[in-house]
Amino acid sequence: MPGDPKECRERALECVELARTANTPEHKQLLTNLAQSWIKLAVEIERENALLNEHGHALQADQPSTGESTTRARARRGAVFPKSSSAR
Repeated sequence: MPGDPKECRERALECVELARTANTPEHKQLLTNLAQSWIKLAVEIERENALLNEHGHALQADQPSTGESTTRARARRGAVFPKSSSAR
């Protein structure tokens, strides 16, 4: 399965072009459906890539700056910490 949305769109275009010259309505419909599937795949790949990129940036924001503890870095970002049982 391709992992490049551009490649998926190229394949969709090929299906559309083939559908234009299809000999039967069934063949035309099959190729049209296939083109739609390629487009859906391209969109899914782009959505997943966006989520991965967003997640990667979030992980980088979690990293403490030089000399800063992870807990302090999270507090700086406004992370919520559970209260300890001794505070009750």
